[in-house]
This record gives sequence, structure tokens and C-alpha cells, in this order.
Amino acid sequence: MISITLNNLWKFIQSMSLSASNELWLAEKLHESAIKKQQATLNKEYNAVEDTPKMVSEPLFGPASEEEAISRVEEAEKEYAQNQTAMTLEDFAEELKAEQLW
Repeated sequence: MISITLNNLWKFIQSMSLSASNELWLAEKLHESAIKKQQATLNKEYNAVEDTPKMVSEPLFGPASEEEAISRVEEAEKEYAQNQTAMTLEDFAEELKAEQLW
């Protein structure tokens, strides 16, 4: 098996005494090959991300939808109408701590 470092390869290409048009041809071929390889790698990475299952869960804070938000407000209004007491900020903080959302 032949092992060639990039420096040795570059020295070999320089020693070939290529004309300017031949060097341009070689550069174009190498560039085309590199672009194809890079695009293939990007496509593979993109497809891997697209194939990854997305986890969907309920949000930790706040409602998951507008309907849920409205129902929460309506429930809070009903509770207030029944008890004639509103939740204080301290009570709200204690309730959040009890739920251990963080």
C-alpha cells in the first residue's frame, strides 16, 4: 500500500512540469470532485437529521394551545367567583415549587 502525504503529492504534481492549461484542468477536476464529496456529506448529514424522530412533549410552563390558555383562565375565573379570593404571588410561587417544574 502506497502512503503519500499531501506535501509529497504537491511536490510530485509540481515536478510534472504541467502547462498552465493542464494545471487549470487538474484544478477544475479536483474542485469538482471535492464539491461532489462535500455535497454528499452534507446530504447524508441532512438526511440523518431529518430521519431523527422529533420528541413532542407538553411544555413545562404555560399552555400548549390557545384553547388550553382560555380554559385555564375560565377555570381561574370560576374559582375566583366561588371563593372570592385570588391567588397571591407568594401562593403562586409556592404552587410552582410544589410542582417541581425546574
